[in-house]
Amino acid sequence: MSNVLEETEEVDTETDIGSKVELEGEAEFNPDNEDDILGGLDFDTTEQIKIPDRLIDQVIGQEDARRAVKKAANQGRHVLMIGSPGTGKSMLSKAMTEIMPDEELKDVIVRQNPENDNEPLVDQVPAGKGKQIIEHARKEVEKHSKMFQNTTYIG
Repeated sequence: MSNVLEETEEVDTETDIGSKVELEGEAEFNPDNEDDILGGLDFDTTEQIKIPDRLIDQVIGQEDARRAVKKAANQGRHVLMIGSPGTGKSMLSKAMTEIMPDEELKDVIVRQNPENDNEPLVDQVPAGKGKQIIEHARKEVEKHSKMFQNTTYIG
């Protein structure tokens, strides 16, 4: 007999529904012991617990971080993770890449701001277009440089 437990945390979108935790054989869930170290799971061996499909659902003990990563992935935001080694930062980062929505790649171009050197101008263009824009700008600079080199100054 297989018991199925679904995550009970609130979900922002239908796509954010997590994998199910499945127990096999004699394993069962005891809601009276939900606050113990195993979260109410009663099993003899780990073979009785199926590993969730998504990496985000495999992270244990970081519920707040999981929620933050899920929300940031859905909103296309960044997450700064600071903590001691072995707390799951890398695993959550990798998991975030799995759950982020697919989007088109973009090139980011950073230009000098003539009004304020401390605040560069940043543009996003479709992938591959950035290289064309930079090549065109280089050719323009070379053309202007050659014009100034050929100019004779009389003083």
